[in-house]
Amino acid sequence: RYLVDGGIVDNLPTDLVNKEGTPFVVAVSLRYAGAHEEAPTVLLTLYRSIEIQGAVISQAHKGTADQVIEPDVTDVGLADLARYKDCIEAGIVAGRKNAMEIKRKIINQVLKKMKEKADD
Repeated sequence: RYLVDGGIVDNLPTDLVNKEGTPFVVAVSLRYAGAHEEAPTVLLTLYRSIEIQGAVISQAHKGTADQVIEPDVTDVGLADLARYKDCIEAGIVAGRKNAMEIKRKIINQVLKKMKEKADD
C-alpha cells in the first residue's frame, strides 16, 4: 500500500500503516539539504517553508519504520518538477543499496515470530 500526501501534512505516514498492523514498513524519506540559495520570491520562500516542515515531520516518523530509504536528492528543490527522472533514478539506486538489509530484517522478523509460536 502506498500513502502520499504531497508534503502538506505528513511526508512519512508510518504512523498510519503501523496502526493497521502492517508487519514490515519501508519508508522513503527525502532529505532536506537546506536552502541552496537565497529565496528571492515569496513563492520560493513558501517552498522552502514546506520543505522544512516536511523534514521536521518526517524525522519524527522515521523511528516507526522498520527500514528507511533515503535517496540522494538533496540537490533537487521542491519546485524542480522537471527533474522527476533524476529523483526516480536516485530512488532506484537507494532501494538497491537497501535491498539486502530489508531482506535480512524481514527474514529475522519471520524467524522471530516462528520461534515465538514454537515456544507457545
